[in-house]
Amino acid sequence: GCDLATRWVMENGAEECNAIVNMAPATTTTIASPACSGRCLSNNSSGRGFSSLSRMGSGKKSCPDYDYLDSVMSMRSTRIHSSRSFHSASIVLASDEEADLCAALGGATIGAGATMKRWRVEDLPDVGGDLDRLWLEDVAPVPNPGFGEVRVRVSHAAVNPIDWKLLDPKGSVSAFRQNAPYTPGFDFAGVVECAGDGTDLDVGERVIGYLGLCELSSLGSAPGSTGGSSGALAEYLCVPECRVAVIPGHSDPQELAGLPLAGLTAYQGLFTGHGGRAHKDGGPLGDLKAGQTVLILGGSTAVGSIAVQLGKAAGARVVATASSSPAGILGSKFFATKLDWVRSLGADQVVDYTAEGWTGKLGENEFDMVLDCVGEDEELGWAARVLKPGGCFVSVGVKDPEVPQGADFRFARFIVAASGRDLGDLVTLTEQGKITVPVDSTHDFGELRAALERSRSGRAVGKIIVTVDESAMEEAAV
Repeated sequence: GCDLATRWVMENGAEECNAIVNMAPATTTTIASPACSGRCLSNNSSGRGFSSLSRMGSGKKSCPDYDYLDSVMSMRSTRIHSSRSFHSASIVLASDEEADLCAALGGATIGAGATMKRWRVEDLPDVGGDLDRLWLEDVAPVPNPGFGEVRVRVSHAAVNPIDWKLLDPKGSVSAFRQNAPYTPGFDFAGVVECAGDGTDLDVGERVIGYLGLCELSSLGSAPGSTGGSSGALAEYLCVPECRVAVIPGHSDPQELAGLPLAGLTAYQGLFTGHGGRAHKDGGPLGDLKAGQTVLILGGSTAVGSIAVQLGKAAGARVVATASSSPAGILGSKFFATKLDWVRSLGADQVVDYTAEGWTGKLGENEFDMVLDCVGEDEELGWAARVLKPGGCFVSVGVKDPEVPQGADFRFARFIVAASGRDLGDLVTLTEQGKITVPVDSTHDFGELRAALERSRSGRAVGKIIVTVDESAMEEAAV
């Protein structure tokens, strides 16, 4: 983008460029074009003169070379549909001749007094139930991105079990409680509305992201932890650029909003990826390869359903456990039981764990790997029979169980890490049609409590999605 803009100036001359710049009033404007990693920019208070180059109206000098720039940028936008037209964008240029166009487009802040809606969790010891700690704040300040961060206008967010588990001060995940008051939610889809310094994402990019349990928790276990100051269940959020991935413009943001946490957990558990690390020693997790056999415990869970698809995409033989409880309609298809649904995802064999112990149906030393998406301690002991010598058992459980004495396999427990690189790999797989994100139900922004109750009931099959601001994606396509 920068090279093209510089080329335009060189071909048309500084005089014509200055004439165009002087047509528009010197006002604060928003950079909506991805040229030079478009940013949201305010007038520079240091006195550097920034002028506004706005869309050419009738009676103003036309610039046919913008058509050339549009055609070049559209080659990228055919894949991600994130580019705004040079005709409709507002571009800020530095008055100094030596200033590079990209250097002029630094970080920015939104206008003073801008507000948004967001859900909040308060520490209220006198409330009757944990969901009563939630309240919808109608007038909250819109956050501004710091260095390396982007501000995202959220279109959809996903509800995960961790969201309601964190509301219980005495629950199994209490160590990861965020500092109240905080905005809940970890998974989101939206549009980059503004970018801080040190970022490469373009304004107008459609993205999904995972904010991170450890990264946001009060433990502060990750560098740059915000202690729960940002959450996905808000109209705007700020997030480090390294935690998001660009999604294609033709993709369904409602579906992909449910991908990050569950998808990253399955991906890192099976393959380690860029972000996966064992909790105890920081070692690798899974290393599943084509031709191997993997057992997915909890194949009908959000993590398990994606793990089944990832295993098949990797060329492995996949066996999964599930129950015979009703599944219902997913997408446009009806599935009588969760067993039927997991089979439809591509599992080579599905074992009903409610009718029989799953070890009795599986061969001794049959599996190269077990991915436990449930976290029940006793399953580690049962796995010793079915794992091959030197195999691995990877668990999403929150506790380190006792590894059977003399066990000839590797055990690793982990907590999913926020990784834009791993998330980008998952987006690519969705584009290739190798994985899909099943959606159980959708809820309006004001119906968060109902969405959390649906998750807590254990009856959900697929992801639970909250629509925050559907117009965000629609306006980004204009």
